[in-house]
Amino acid sequence: MLTPQFNPLIIAGYGFSKSKTTLMATPQAGVAFVAQVICTALAYFVPNIRCVLWTLSSLPALAGAIMIHSKMMFDKRRPRADLLQC
Repeated sequence: MLTPQFNPLIIAGYGFSKSKTTLMATPQAGVAFVAQVICTALAYFVPNIRCVLWTLSSLPALAGAIMIHSKMMFDKRRPRADLLQC
């Protein structure tokens, strides 16, 4: 099975078993595999599209990094209620 190694680590961190973690990570691996096949076929048949595909395939990771960074910045600005209680 072609499962990336990073996603199962995150899922396992929530306390799921190894088999449940593998089952939860499989759909993401399937989508990644299909996307790789499509991008490879496009790069083979369409000239000078490799950089465009590279840029487009980097956008989901960039969006995820921006969302994580925004959440961290939002959490720093917002006072937590449990810290305010004595």
